Amino acid sequence: KRIKFIMAVAAMLIACLSVNAQSAWGNGGPTKGYKGFADISYGFGSGDFSIGDHLSASTTHGYQINSYIFVGGGLAIDYLLDAEDVTIPIYAAARVTLPMRITPYLETRMGYAANAVDGFYLAETIGVRVPITDRFAFNGGLSIDNYRLDLGHDHKFSTAIALKVGIE
Repeated sequence: KRIKFIMAVAAMLIACLSVNAQSAWGNGGPTKGYKGFADISYGFGSGDFSIGDHLSASTTHGYQINSYIFVGGGLAIDYLLDAEDVTIPIYAAARVTLPMRITPYLETRMGYAANAVDGFYLAETIGVRVPITDRFAFNGGLSIDNYRLDLGHDHKFSTAIALKVGIE
């Protein structure tokens, strides 16, 4: 299972880098046009109904409407360390940035997770974008990942605090 996870992460990163040439960039801030992101994170599970710690790799693609607003969608592969299983969130994403040399951002992902955890998925991130060249930037942030768990007739949320790094 771990080899499949590593291969999936590598494929998502290569896919994001291969379409990066089509991206629109400005002087340090995001500009209008197609944009792709790839990131990895480590989530620390918390609470009574935690799914435990998890490793995650995701890719998000969409459209930068202006210097402030991005909308798109993507998918993640989350490897649940305690369960030794995988869940796959598919989500819509929105991101708001402040166009500066080092750009603070807020991102929300909302969708559905399938496989080991089936149900509603919500991840909210606050972070920083650091441009390296006109066509490449690093992202880092702190995310709160929520999964809705169906426990018979009861529904609970599992929450993890995740450290996230990525590229665009």
